[in-house]
Amino acid sequence: MTPTLPEFLTDPPWLRKPKRTADWTAVTIAGLEPPPGRRVRWAPGERTDWLGDPSPHHEAHWRAEIGRHFGTYGGPSFCQADVLVHAPEHLARPLLPRFSPGDGEILGDWLRPLLARYETDVWDVVVRMAASRPARNGRVMLPLLGADTARLAAHWLYKLKTARHVAEEWFERHGPLAAGYYLVPDALGGAAAPRRHAVHALRHAAGMDAGLVVRAALAYGDADVDAVARLLPGDPSGVAPAQRPAAPPKPPGSADAAAAPRPVLRDGGGALPAAAVRNLVLLLGIAGRPDEFPGVDDALGEVAEICEPSSLAGFAWGLFEAWRDAGFPARDRFVMRALARFGDAGTVRRLAPLAAGWTAPDAYDRVWEALRALAEIGGDAAETHLNDIAMRARTKTVRRAARQRLGELAEARGLTADALADRLVPDLGLDGAGGLVLDYGPRRFTAVVDERLVPFVVDDHGRVRKTLPTAGVKDDPVLAAAARERFARLKKDVGVVAADRIARLEQAMLDGRSWTPAEFGAHLVRHPLVGPIARRLVWRAATGVSFRVAEDGTCADAADERVDLPADAAVTLAHPVRLGEDELKAWSALFADYEILQPFPQLERPVHALTAAERDACRLDRLTGRRGPARGFLRLCRRGEWRLPRAADTSRRRRIMLPAAEMRYIAVDLSPGLANGDPADSGEQRITAVRVVDRFGAASPHRGGLRFGDLDPVVVSEALADLDAALRAPA
Repeated sequence: MTPTLPEFLTDPPWLRKPKRTADWTAVTIAGLEPPPGRRVRWAPGERTDWLGDPSPHHEAHWRAEIGRHFGTYGGPSFCQADVLVHAPEHLARPLLPRFSPGDGEILGDWLRPLLARYETDVWDVVVRMAASRPARNGRVMLPLLGADTARLAAHWLYKLKTARHVAEEWFERHGPLAAGYYLVPDALGGAAAPRRHAVHALRHAAGMDAGLVVRAALAYGDADVDAVARLLPGDPSGVAPAQRPAAPPKPPGSADAAAAPRPVLRDGGGALPAAAVRNLVLLLGIAGRPDEFPGVDDALGEVAEICEPSSLAGFAWGLFEAWRDAGFPARDRFVMRALARFGDAGTVRRLAPLAAGWTAPDAYDRVWEALRALAEIGGDAAETHLNDIAMRARTKTVRRAARQRLGELAEARGLTADALADRLVPDLGLDGAGGLVLDYGPRRFTAVVDERLVPFVVDDHGRVRKTLPTAGVKDDPVLAAAARERFARLKKDVGVVAADRIARLEQAMLDGRSWTPAEFGAHLVRHPLVGPIARRLVWRAATGVSFRVAEDGTCADAADERVDLPADAAVTLAHPVRLGEDELKAWSALFADYEILQPFPQLERPVHALTAAERDACRLDRLTGRRGPARGFLRLCRRGEWRLPRAADTSRRRRIMLPAAEMRYIAVDLSPGLANGDPADSGEQRITAVRVVDRFGAASPHRGGLRFGDLDPVVVSEALADLDAALRAPA
């Protein structure tokens, strides 16, 4: 039996007179007020990122700046913002009531650190600036959850094309429960414009979870729950915004229905009629705008139920190819949402390599949408390809965006991003013994990855070859060519995966990341590619025992005695500063005897332990007075860990800083400092002080009792090793 097509495909509302439905304004409950209260909900690591660079100046400098910019005649808003962001808090916070930038002013990147530092104390300024320039400042409002920000996001979602994507992110972050909690009063109120915005936003949130939207109305009473339910799509009472005689949606410029294969009905019902396919493209273009054409999302859901999923995926991909061939015109960006709605694992495999290759500056929004589509399609393929993009993409921006989406998928599974990445390391076709059979027909070879992760080949007679031979007369030329191509790809892939794993493991050692014994065995020891890396490192159990992984997968201590890990003993990578001197010597001797080469410096890593006196101090004198080239210090900052704070109103930057803990930095003062014009040619630098400070430059024990002993000894050791290397760098 051929399924009935949705009415939107056969008789769309823009081709007929609007139906007479119950007036949605009849469902009005006056006197409702949204709840008070304001919350700032940060994404993981977001607040730290937004805080930006710490202050390079001392308190005396900021007192002078306050006099200049907050004096009788005031100063430019961006200069005032610089003071508020970087000056010590006891000086800056009292100035907040005097900070009132005009709506049209451009504060650049100052809004993010202002919000990160003061949170709700600058709420009104941030919201006002976001409302005045949504396209430029709108994203700063994303962490803010309150009645005013919910209303503003609802307005953008309904009215502003330039800020609609920001509004979608706001509702995605705070969820349908929060949206309903703050927007129910407007949705049931008598003011026409706020009501339209709120109902539109509630319908958008209902697409995520209609039950949560309705539950939010419980805060206002049972009658309000029923009234809100009747405003949402699919309510049997039929009370909804009257379908006004809206103009037909503009046909897409590139994503023409004729350019894509027609979807096929389930159970042999044949392809959708051409007219229905054209209407389907228009529906995709207006999806997410239920106030203009109520029921669009429900109609698209019906299409997914009556059509073969693979045919819908092919249809969406056809639209995408037409969009790509036309140069990705902005008016047809809905195509990416079509991929997210109808895509499958095949879509993921085709879209992921394209997204990884988009590097033009104007392609970032498209990359972001593509990665979002991959995450919404979900499944093993999406996780695998997002992880691959995070490893292989050519730009840091794309790699970072992929990690963010992968982190969202990990959170949905109750995992950390690193834990999910462990599960996604490909085996590249290698078996449990680390081998891959390559068939020439009459001959076979086995590709093997050695302890250094260098692939080589073993023939049928056990002879070792660095690479595959050319095909012989008796060999199958097709099989031989495929085998050679497979081996070449294996060598390339092993290099990429190994580099990523080695970098992640080294970072795990620095961060103190831990694994359960079960995770350690499954994702490190027994993995054909990660196992050889794990066997060349020293590990440590929570019991305090250090060990290595032997060839047979068992654990052994520095005396080569077997170690059995308790089931609840977390495993970490041992940093040498946490190993005793005798233990470190024993491990170094053992690895030398077995000729084990480590994948990154661990046992031979420079160790800079603090003395008891240094642990109790806020400054280190061991480096004071030492000299080194400017290029050495610049190289530290270019690596990304060390920061070179912006120096206002001066020609030189006289401090570099390393984040060491929450709101704590290791600050290194330099003389004469790095020139702003050409820092590399700043000449020899002398270290005048190495101190632990807060982000506003305060280091005195009377202002918080900052001590080096309160910092992680691994962080301190690595910082001192970095500085020693910078001092020894060639000029």
